[in-house]
Amino acid sequence: MKIKHIFLIVLTLVAFVLSSCKEDEIDAPLPSSQADFSYTVSNNAIAPAKVTIANKSINTNYFSWDFGNDQTSEAENPTITYEEPGIYDITLTIEPQHNLYYNRTTKTAQIKIKGEPLKSLYFTSKYDNKTYYSVIDTTEAIISELGDFTTTDGRFLVIDTTNAFAYISDKGGQQIIKAALDGSSVESILTLAETSEGGSPWGITIANNQLYFAIENTDGFGKIMRCNLDGSNAEVAVDISDFLPLGLTYNPDDEMLYFANDGYYDDGGIWRVNTDGTGLEVVVQNHNGSPVDGAGLAIDHKNEYIFYTHFADQSIILNNFNGDNPITIGSYTNAKLCYGVTVDIDAGYVYWSDRPEDDANGNGNIFRVRYLDESGALSIGIQEKWIDGNADNVDIAPYGIGLDTYR
Repeated sequence: MKIKHIFLIVLTLVAFVLSSCKEDEIDAPLPSSQADFSYTVSNNAIAPAKVTIANKSINTNYFSWDFGNDQTSEAENPTITYEEPGIYDITLTIEPQHNLYYNRTTKTAQIKIKGEPLKSLYFTSKYDNKTYYSVIDTTEAIISELGDFTTTDGRFLVIDTTNAFAYISDKGGQQIIKAALDGSSVESILTLAETSEGGSPWGITIANNQLYFAIENTDGFGKIMRCNLDGSNAEVAVDISDFLPLGLTYNPDDEMLYFANDGYYDDGGIWRVNTDGTGLEVVVQNHNGSPVDGAGLAIDHKNEYIFYTHFADQSIILNNFNGDNPITIGSYTNAKLCYGVTVDIDAGYVYWSDRPEDDANGNGNIFRVRYLDESGALSIGIQEKWIDGNADNVDIAPYGIGLDTYR
């Protein structure tokens, strides 16, 4: 009988505990509704640009879109074309399944649609160590400072046309400096003293989404180094101790680096080499009976022309890729190395910098000449001053130059 009483007591306690647990149970929360989306933009976000929206909202069947240009939609995954440049707010509003305080029923994303970019010439100036640009889709040069993009001793310049950045080899500062093409986000991405080679940078180019730059290391040897576009993972790509590469560029067709060798090293010349250091060969060794002592260098890979400066007679030379048929197409005025040469392949113009006799005078120039006629055939025009340091009310001592669009 005593055992029976104990059993009843235990059973009562278990029932009480189970009843209490049931009373303490909390219902699972209702699912929230969340407005969310992503988008892609065509035409490099240049008007007219089509925006394609991927709706990522959850727990809703109603969508209301406002595209910030007086157009709306209730489609789940709409597309919208912005005909004019401007900054637009794309706002999505959804209808939630449940009225919950933790719903997120709206999301807004801001999108910038740009106008047609203007083709521009960028150049460094030793007069004030600033960087400038001049829109060339105009009848005359209009020169503007590129933000606060300054250097200690900017020599060569390359434009990353894909990501809209400019890179400058700062010889005096022994560093590589980077800035956006609106002059913002200026930063030193690599200091040569922090690499295995040290020394100073010279020519600079971009190949395979990496930065390649020529250096004279602390032992006086020439090399070509490479690094990521943020300056990381710097390493020697081409070890050419008997050379001093100055101008440096890349040919995307044969995937080779081309460089102008300083005339004091192995008789100068224009050379090319694979990016892994193999296949070194001379393209042009001599011009008018003297070794090519070049600095500035550019190529037109579509028409297979090389453009380079020749210090012996202050001339600009055009050669075929095989080194044949040299043509003098222009000149510069002072007996100093001309570092900057760049090509507008589409328009058929080549531009080069003309340093003043004294950088402190600021009366340098930038010349250009047309080398292709309207049909695309080789036809050398008359050399002209695109920027006149004496007449354009600007003091410049141009060194490195590059061509792209101002964004």
